[in-house]
Amino acid sequence: MERAKGRINNSEMYEVDLKRGDSTVNDVELELYLSGILNESEVSFGDNVDTFRQVFDGVGKFLFFVGYRQTGKSVFLKYCFGMKSNTPYINEELKCFVIPLLGKGNPENKTPYDMVSETIRGACDRFEYEYLQADQQFTESGVDGFFRFILDTRASYLPELGFSEESKLTTFQRKCARINKMQEKHKLAFYLTRLKYYLMKYSNDIEKVVVVLDNIHNMYTGIGQQQEMISLLIDVFECLGNDGINGKGKWSAFVVAAVRPAEYRKIKTHEKIASYADMSMWHKVKVNSAELFNRAVGIDADAVDGERVIGVDSETVLSGSREFRTELAVLSRKFDRKYADMIERLCFYSADLIRQAYKRILLNTTWVREKNFRFSVEEGRGEEITFNNITCIRALACGDDKVYRRWGDLDKMAEIDKLLPNILYNEENADYGLLNLYTMKYYLRQYEPQMEWGEKYIVLKDYVDCFTSLLGIDTETCVFVTDYLFRREILRKSFYDVEEAAGVLYNQDWGTDNKLYITSRGKKMWDMFRDDSVLLELCREDMYLEEPANEDEKRCSYDLMIEKKQCDLFLMLLKIIGDIFEQELSYYQAACRNGNRERYRKAFGRQPVALILLEGVTRSIQYSGYHTVMKDRNELESRIFAKWKEWGD
Repeated sequence: MERAKGRINNSEMYEVDLKRGDSTVNDVELELYLSGILNESEVSFGDNVDTFRQVFDGVGKFLFFVGYRQTGKSVFLKYCFGMKSNTPYINEELKCFVIPLLGKGNPENKTPYDMVSETIRGACDRFEYEYLQADQQFTESGVDGFFRFILDTRASYLPELGFSEESKLTTFQRKCARINKMQEKHKLAFYLTRLKYYLMKYSNDIEKVVVVLDNIHNMYTGIGQQQEMISLLIDVFECLGNDGINGKGKWSAFVVAAVRPAEYRKIKTHEKIASYADMSMWHKVKVNSAELFNRAVGIDADAVDGERVIGVDSETVLSGSREFRTELAVLSRKFDRKYADMIERLCFYSADLIRQAYKRILLNTTWVREKNFRFSVEEGRGEEITFNNITCIRALACGDDKVYRRWGDLDKMAEIDKLLPNILYNEENADYGLLNLYTMKYYLRQYEPQMEWGEKYIVLKDYVDCFTSLLGIDTETCVFVTDYLFRREILRKSFYDVEEAAGVLYNQDWGTDNKLYITSRGKKMWDMFRDDSVLLELCREDMYLEEPANEDEKRCSYDLMIEKKQCDLFLMLLKIIGDIFEQELSYYQAACRNGNRERYRKAFGRQPVALILLEGVTRSIQYSGYHTVMKDRNELESRIFAKWKEWGD
């Protein structure tokens, strides 16, 4: 791939396999191990299940259960209702008849109508199995009651017979013939009526009927078919939710449709579905990777001083790899603290993406496992296995490469390569770094816990109005910045948004009514700028440099640290922060001149963004031991405070 002019060049690549003396831990072994410790079925849901079950007390509901990919929606629902397969069953503890529709694919290309009809037919069959007297409807003595029930509830679906046909049949045969024709012509209505008849007549111990739809994306990729499926389930809900003749029914009907946010946005554009969007956003239950790591780590009786290593259950997976298991134990202790949270939030709590992130760290041969790597003035910090902010974040961002690079075709990049996008993105003739930071701060200033999951949002028009009026940024640039952060999943559309925004003004993809929020990744990356300098160092390597002052400015952090030139690296970062400050100072000055000081402060706070970046760099300077840079750091801070104060307290 051709590199952009003025960006830092890359070094050679490293092999992925990790060798340790006589033992080799390969990618397959690690995948098996991580699949074990990230088994969602082992997650403890705690009080969340009880809270969720309370939704199913009282009046029936049509419920959308919204959550991101690989965050445990399916496992949670299976655990909540005790589902093990697509087979309907009675949960005696909950007094609940559960009808699962768990999408595992659609190899026969069945229509949504056939899929739902067969699901309800299966529920009828299960009912007959549980209540043997239910099959009396097919006997001469039982048909009268079922036929009368159809006339009272769904007479319009009961076909008439031709005169010649009817005259040859007995009364019993005529009723059976009309019922059979209803089954042929109105399959879903027939099975729903049959199921409801069973509930009315034979079961007094069922208080709830719950239809659970999951993995609709596996059954249908087209939005039209997904909407048809949901619309049919609304029909199921309306039929079963009607308490029967004269209110004799004693059950409440519920439909739970588990969908992803993007699916939910599209599905609910259907007018009929929109009226049933009584949605409960699931966001409290997620894979706790630190807890799962700890579960896999036990006490080895043969270890010195009770050294923690991987437990017995993993012996078959990592047999003969004792040293590697010890390293995993070291990493597990690190993940007890901060790295589990960091990875979970960067990965949107997706178990699959978390697993890929762990693999990238554990198998990394450049940052985590290179014997000669130095990042501090202390020689003792260069041991072979090193888990810290530099090594873990660099492993995630760079893989086995020495330099961070995040330009190219986003659509062709793997999800694991998008974890840490370049917030300070610039081009030869345009710099979007500060506007990206200001956009993140704008969203964070209005942040509420629900916003991280899309339940709260900011309307794009309000954002554009703020940036155009306070910063003097043109609308096109505002939309570019929004699109840049959106494509890198720093921002996402709320599930209250629609795919085609009304009042389109900006371009064909973004409209005035789009509703966005800052994601867990965006919020975490903002915190990472404050934590230390690593994220800023990453951005530096992907920034366009017009005229580098010296050769070192064109070199990656890895090479500078190997040569113990981290002092020079810190000076480069301080220069970047100084340039950013001068740019935001010009914004602040313009706002003050126009009488918008208070509006500016409300939108972006009282202190400049440069101080956030400086806080992170300061921590890295103190940690690394290169205290000679503190003079330059202090001078920059004094200049920032002095110039900012000139324009107000």
